[in-house]
Amino acid sequence: MFTLLLLPVSTSPHSPGPAPEAHPAQHIPVLLDEVLQALAPVAGEVFIDGTFGAGGYTRAILGHADCQVIAIDRDPAAIRDGQGLVAVSGGRLRLVHGTFATMEDIAAGKVDGVVLDIGVSSMQLDQAERGFSFLRDGPLDMRMSGEGFSAADVVNTLPAEALADIIPLSPLPWLRAVVSIGDLFIAAGTLIIFYFGTLRGER
Repeated sequence: MFTLLLLPVSTSPHSPGPAPEAHPAQHIPVLLDEVLQALAPVAGEVFIDGTFGAGGYTRAILGHADCQVIAIDRDPAAIRDGQGLVAVSGGRLRLVHGTFATMEDIAAGKVDGVVLDIGVSSMQLDQAERGFSFLRDGPLDMRMSGEGFSAADVVNTLPAEALADIIPLSPLPWLRAVVSIGDLFIAAGTLIIFYFGTLRGER
């Protein structure tokens, strides 16, 4: 039976069972016990961890049974930091720099289950230099893979019409009609104020 699990980004008080030891995970994966119960790994099976991150799910799956894991992450920092776990896995872990959208090509064969913890990693949020943090000042980067244009490049070089195609507020006709980047952010700020005012019952 094939099992696919999609999980929200969160933390959980659960702790992994026995597993290959390398550098400890920087965060505790959400619903770990439930993930292991649903996947029910047994010897000889193959699983995909489509969002490797700090390796919490992968480490637990490998520790649960003599199985194999194909782990994928688009963040080169996760691939770099995961090499210790690869080294102690006894050949049971293949860590791939890529995206879960291409997991079918990466697996190139039958697998018995897939786990995806969708969203931004707490590790990325905690590192100001990545540009995702809500609490710390840093460059406006926001690149998961570290490749291509940064968010700063996008907002400072694209025309307003192109930005209106990207920003989720873009279906609003008056927002799509703005003619400068400055006007775009003024309009977006006005809409946000109106939205929260509506939630409070203000008109």
